[in-house]
Amino acid sequence: MYAFRVPYLLGGPWYMTWLTSFVLLTLVYVYGLWYCLVYRRWDLTGLVVFIGAQMTAFVVGFLVVTWTHASTGFHDFFATLTPAGFTGVLAALAAVLLAGGFTTIRRVGV
Repeated sequence: MYAFRVPYLLGGPWYMTWLTSFVLLTLVYVYGLWYCLVYRRWDLTGLVVFIGAQMTAFVVGFLVVTWTHASTGFHDFFATLTPAGFTGVLAALAAVLLAGGFTTIRRVGV
């Protein structure tokens, strides 16, 4: 793990390093799981729509931040985050993805 150590994120105490790693791995796992659930429920057509919706949301969010000149505030928010705060943001994002996955899994046929 030392070879892949990011000094800013994983440079704190051991328990914060473990928590950050756990939250990041959970986030990636839940994101991939949601892709699998969408494919299982709506096949390839639903997966393409799902990817398109994510790309559209990203572009719209980028344009809103750009057009409202809020990029400095957006940058300042992420530039002033502590590693614990960044872990909290990742945990909140994982919780949102987990809720989306839960609503998708309710009607998936086995």
